[in-house]
Amino acid sequence: MALVAPAPQVRWFSSNSHGTAATASDYKPSNGCTSQVSVPTQRRITESSVLAASVLAGCAAASAAGRHRRGRRARLIAAAAAAAAVPEVWKAGPAEMRSGSGQKLVWLMKENPLLVDDALEQELNRLGEEQREAEEEAKRLEKEPKSDALVLKQRTNEVRAKDRCLAVAELMYLMVCRELQKIGAPPVKPMKDGGWVSLGALVNLKSLTSDIYSADALELVKEHLFKAVISQGKPGEPIEIDSAAYGMQIAQVGLFTCAQIYAMSVLFGYILRRMERRFSLEKMMSSMSLPEFGESDSKRTLKNYIESFDPTQLQQEGVLTREAQLATEAQVAALFGDLKKLQEQLVKCLGPPDPLLSSDDVAKKIENAIQMGHVPSVKISMVDLRRLVLEAVAFGALLKDSEGEVEAAAYELTVGKVMQQLEGFGGG
Repeated sequence: MALVAPAPQVRWFSSNSHGTAATASDYKPSNGCTSQVSVPTQRRITESSVLAASVLAGCAAASAAGRHRRGRRARLIAAAAAAAAVPEVWKAGPAEMRSGSGQKLVWLMKENPLLVDDALEQELNRLGEEQREAEEEAKRLEKEPKSDALVLKQRTNEVRAKDRCLAVAELMYLMVCRELQKIGAPPVKPMKDGGWVSLGALVNLKSLTSDIYSADALELVKEHLFKAVISQGKPGEPIEIDSAAYGMQIAQVGLFTCAQIYAMSVLFGYILRRMERRFSLEKMMSSMSLPEFGESDSKRTLKNYIESFDPTQLQQEGVLTREAQLATEAQVAALFGDLKKLQEQLVKCLGPPDPLLSSDDVAKKIENAIQMGHVPSVKISMVDLRRLVLEAVAFGALLKDSEGEVEAAAYELTVGKVMQQLEGFGGG
């Protein structure tokens, strides 16, 4: 048997004599005849009531959702404000220190800067003494017959040697960061997350240029800066890197490319400082009329001197010590991330190498990959990119200076290897 739903009771927006809502049966016209409401009319009234109820329910739900969103937004704002209220952890530079020597020096740099020089000297002297003792022990072990105990001792000494190398590298790194802070150009913050990058307040470029280099060396720094920065600018634009208009331009650079520019700039600064010292020494010796150094030539510039070296000699001069290599890798990784992983991402995106593609074709493929977001990139103003390159060059020059302090403590720096250096900089 079919079920028949009862006809809904229609309520009017009026009241009867009792003050209650009137029904259809309560409404009578003035002539005394009973008013009848047709079925279609009842259906339309019912549908309108249902629709009104649905609208009201929807409004109530939307209001509740709005309150929920506003509450969630308020909670997020409160959490952000709480996070901003927490003071940022003080750091000497972007890299984390892993050795006990490095961590100790960071603590002193923050809490008691006046003790840093003495502590640094003590740590370097201690590490130099340990190195000399280890060398003497290694000579004694060479005379002992082969055994498992001998192999274990040798292996232990190798691990300790690596730990010493890391400790010295971190001390050199902190010396560089400290010097950058002294000259008013503290190390920039990490940008490994990509996206828009701002290096913060502008620094006096004099602190990264003429305060560090001689006039001859500064000319070569300008040439390097020109090549590194202009290559990332817009083609066809006027090349005036000191102009305000050029500085406002935004360059989108692949994170791996940016990391390589920084690493190669560090290497350039390191080599430049080394060659500058050799040039000054030879000029001084030649002025003393020593025959092995030739005749003095007052018109000879540092650029001429460097150009007199053949490629093999320049490659030898460009090899960093192992300690300088570790310090540079720590800085680059802290700023941009793991270069090897960034390189793998880029190679995977570009596909297998095609010998038929020109360098311009490869550059276009990289640019397209960056534009499509297939590889991580940064958007940086040309002003900030200029500062980044100058910091990197200064980092390399000051890193070479720090080696002098290490050698003064009678610590023998580890000779680096070309392939090891290339692999560390993503070029292997």
